[in-house]
Amino acid sequence: MNNIRQLRKAQGMTQAELARRLETSVATISRLESADIRLSADWLTRIAEALGARMGELIEERGRPALAALGHIRADGWAVPGALPDSAGLLGDVPLADPVQVLIGADQGGFKAGEVLIADRLPSFQIPQLYNRPCLAGLEDGRARLARLVPMPESDAPYLLVPLGDGEAFQATALSWAARPVLAVRAL
Repeated sequence: MNNIRQLRKAQGMTQAELARRLETSVATISRLESADIRLSADWLTRIAEALGARMGELIEERGRPALAALGHIRADGWAVPGALPDSAGLLGDVPLADPVQVLIGADQGGFKAGEVLIADRLPSFQIPQLYNRPCLAGLEDGRARLARLVPMPESDAPYLLVPLGDGEAFQATALSWAARPVLAVRAL
C-alpha cells in the first residue's frame, strides 16, 4: 500500500487535480492510489513533487499522528496553555498530517464556547490556501491565535491576524505554521 490518497486528501486535492498536475488520467491516479499499478521511481518523484511531499512519505507506513493540544482560546483569539479533553478517538479515519486541537473558551465567529476545535497544520507553501479564512496561526515566538489570516504583501509584516471575536488585529512578520479547521466537537 501507499499514502498517495491520504496525502492528496489532506491537501484537499481531488484525483482530477492531481491528474492534471501529473499530466495523466484520473484512472491512472486511482490505480496508483490503490496500488493497482506499481510505483516506479519516476512516479514517486513526480507525485512527491506534485504533493509537496518527500518520496518516503508516499510509501512509508503511517501511524496516527499525535494530536497536539495548544490550550484554550481566549475571547481575543489568543491561545493560552491548559488541559484539554482527550479527543484523539474522535478522529476515526480522518486523514490529518499534523493535527492540533484547542478548546474554544469564548464564542469566536462560527465556533462556540466549549467546543474542541481540531485543525490540520499545513506545510508553509500551502499557507496561502488559508488567506482570508479562519485558521489557527502559530507565530515564531510560540504563540498561537485563532484568527482570519489576511495577506499584506506590501508590508514588512506580511500577515494580519484578524480576530474572529473581540480583540485587536495583529501584524505578524512570519508564521511558524498555520492550520485549517477540520472538526469542531461540542460536549453534550
